[in-house]
Amino acid sequence: MSDALTKISNGTRMLAEAKTAYEAIKIADAAEAYRYAMKVSGASEEAQREASMLKLRAERRAGELLAVRDKAPSGWAAHNLKSEGRTSSVPSYEDEKIDKRVAARCQKIASIPEERFEEFLSVADEITTAGVVKIAKEIDRFAELSDKADRGKKIRLDIDFRLGDFRKVFDDLSDDSVDLILTDPPYPKDFIDVWSGLSEFAARVLKPSAFCIAYSGQANLPEVIKRMGEHLVYYWTFCLYHQGSTQIVNGVNVMCRWKPVLLYQKPPRKKIPNTMQDYIISEGVQEKDDHEWQQTESGVGKLIELFSNPGDTVLDTFAGSGTTLKCAMDAGRKPIGCEIDKDAYNRAKLRISS
Repeated sequence: MSDALTKISNGTRMLAEAKTAYEAIKIADAAEAYRYAMKVSGASEEAQREASMLKLRAERRAGELLAVRDKAPSGWAAHNLKSEGRTSSVPSYEDEKIDKRVAARCQKIASIPEERFEEFLSVADEITTAGVVKIAKEIDRFAELSDKADRGKKIRLDIDFRLGDFRKVFDDLSDDSVDLILTDPPYPKDFIDVWSGLSEFAARVLKPSAFCIAYSGQANLPEVIKRMGEHLVYYWTFCLYHQGSTQIVNGVNVMCRWKPVLLYQKPPRKKIPNTMQDYIISEGVQEKDDHEWQQTESGVGKLIELFSNPGDTVLDTFAGSGTTLKCAMDAGRKPIGCEIDKDAYNRAKLRISS
């Protein structure tokens, strides 16, 4: 074990002196070999952690050096410039041996702000390349969402789309004026009260016998059903099948492939005129470009088609990324909606306008 720790110490010193990305990659590979050797020999977790930290620092250093390489001339041109003493930061032929996927991964790690990178090393339960790359992707994702929200601020829509809580911003909405509510409330237990609010609101603004259709998670389904029934009449539960995607619900160790879609009706209860199946396929990869809870257009579009007619008013109380509003517009309906989160509201405006 002491031999491995000595090698880690030497690796740290060598990394500080590394001049090429190739050298840094070799140090990262050696650090991983040290970590594995210590694990096999039963070395302490702290010692293994030191090896993992060296590996990630070396990969980050490689990414920094590769960034310099990408800005500099390459190949013989760089070699000639170096021999002439015209530049001090040029790529080496050794750097060109690095696999493109490895290079991209290292540059992704190098893109993380140093403070965030060091925080990960100090608090992460398990120090892995995958873990730190995930952070880099999250940073990129946040930047992308922020950019969309900024662009959305400048957009004015021709539809009735409001910023705020549906229980407040739709006070002026006439009773018995909406043909369909199609929405996707938040699923966590912390938001369970909104289902009571939705039931009461729907009972006021829906036309008699019109539907309030709501996506729901399974975890709190009994309580959701109870609250939706406070002011509306239960009609049926549809299955929205997620084609080609799965989600493991760790709390119950279940692989979820479908989502309940609850159909409630404003009294009086009235049978739908056309026979339909209670199974809808959400086609393709899950769409999460604008919101973490975003639903696919295929599923939403099918429900709009089944439960409304062209020219009908379709309302979404939790607009999120704007999927329902966009699908309603595309289907020739009159969309109305609101979103309580300002950034999500602006991103939805951008999406709806595109």
